[in-house]
Amino acid sequence: MVKEELTRKPLIVNLEMNDYNNFHEVILVAENLGDIPPNTALMKIKAGDKKYEIKITSDEQKNAVINFKYKE
Repeated sequence: MVKEELTRKPLIVNLEMNDYNNFHEVILVAENLGDIPPNTALMKIKAGDKKYEIKITSDEQKNAVINFKYKE
């Protein structure tokens, strides 16, 4: 488990995935709302030769959850 504060600086997390390590869950939790609610982040995902961008948000009532499942 990695607990990091969101800032303007990118947070890089490498998830190793294979047949035996085939599921990861990333959760964005708002411990407070900051100056401009809700808490938001742009998640950039690189999976092999594919790239994705997902905007995620959370507040004090709802967390953002992203599930990663390995697909051969």
